[in-house]
Amino acid sequence: DPVAVNEVLSSAVAKTLITMDTCRSAQFTEAHRQRFSELDTPLGNYIADGVGHWLNIHRRYLRLKGFYPWDVVGLAQIISPELFEVETARLAVRESGIRRGAIRYANSGGAVELATSVNGEAFMRLFIDRLVNFAT
Repeated sequence: DPVAVNEVLSSAVAKTLITMDTCRSAQFTEAHRQRFSELDTPLGNYIADGVGHWLNIHRRYLRLKGFYPWDVVGLAQIISPELFEVETARLAVRESGIRRGAIRYANSGGAVELATSVNGEAFMRLFIDRLVNFAT
């Protein structure tokens, strides 16, 4: 709902936006899956099996070597903000036309912290290490 998104973007509430483009710097690959498989624990095997399904889908249909853990990238920005480059911006969403829903820079509205990049390798280390520690 572009109108609702614009209300949120223009509000005075503190917010950070992490786009799909930023998330693409962090890819979960077969090597990451293998690390869980090697744990040989119930949770490690569960993660390895579940992730294997997503890896196969992305390999087969999208021709990618891995998948992007979108939601976890957002969480990482809260617990390890040093992994991200952020700029303050004013953004809006197009409410009509063929580009309806597209994010654009705006001249007015509330400020948004826009994550422009993430250190993909450091993020994946954080993500995998936390999961491995939990799974052992």
